[in-house]
Amino acid sequence: METIDLLKWTLNAFELAACIAGFLNWQKLKNTYWKYFPVYLGIIFLAEMTGKYLNVHEMFAWKVGLYNYFVIPLEILFFIWLFYKELSNTIYRWLPLVAAGIYVSCWAIDMFFISKQPLWWVQSFSYAVGIVCLLSLILSYLVHLTNSEDILLIRQKPMFWVCLGLFVFYFCTLPFYGMGNYLFHKHPSIYIGYAYATYFLNFIMYSFFILSTIWGIPKLSYSLRSSH
Repeated sequence: METIDLLKWTLNAFELAACIAGFLNWQKLKNTYWKYFPVYLGIIFLAEMTGKYLNVHEMFAWKVGLYNYFVIPLEILFFIWLFYKELSNTIYRWLPLVAAGIYVSCWAIDMFFISKQPLWWVQSFSYAVGIVCLLSLILSYLVHLTNSEDILLIRQKPMFWVCLGLFVFYFCTLPFYGMGNYLFHKHPSIYIGYAYATYFLNFIMYSFFILSTIWGIPKLSYSLRSSH
C-alpha cells in the first residue's frame, strides 16, 4: 500500500471514529441540535466511501461533481448553521447569515463561470471564501466566549472543541485550497507536499471533533450569554 493510500484510509478511520463517538454519546445530544453532528459526520464518511468507489471505477468526473456540488458545500454550510445556532442570542447572530449569503453567491459564481475553465478540478475560489467565512465565525465565537461566563466551563462546550479543530485545519490549509488549481498545474511538487500535510491536519481536526462529543455537554437551547 502506498503512503497516500495509507493516509486516506487513516483519515477515513478518524472520520468513522468521530461519527461513532457521537452516536455513543447520543443520550446527551438527542435533545439538542448537536444530535445532527454525528449524522453529518456519518454523511461525510459515506461520501468518502462513495468517492473511493468512483475512483476505483475511474468515474473521475462523477467524483469531482460529488465533492464540488455536495461534499464541500455541505461542510461549509453545516458549520455555518452550527455557528448560527450557537450565536443566536448574541450580538454576532447576524454573522452566520451574512457568511451563508456570501458563500452561496461565490459558489454560484464558481459553478457557472470560474470552474468552467479547462482543467479546473476544484472550486478553489468559493472554497477559499467559505474558509474565510468560517474563520471569521470561529474568531467571533472565541472572542465572545472569552467575554462570557461560559469561559469557566470551556471544556464542556462542544463548540469550543469543534472551533479548535476547524481553526487548525482551515487556517493552515487556506493557502493550499485557495491556490489548489494553480499549484496542481504549475508547481506539482509543492502541491503534493502540501496535500500530504493536509491529511495530518485532518487527523487533528477529527480528534478535536471526537473530544467535542466525549467531553462536551450540550444544553437544551444552548447558546452563549450576551456580553456587555
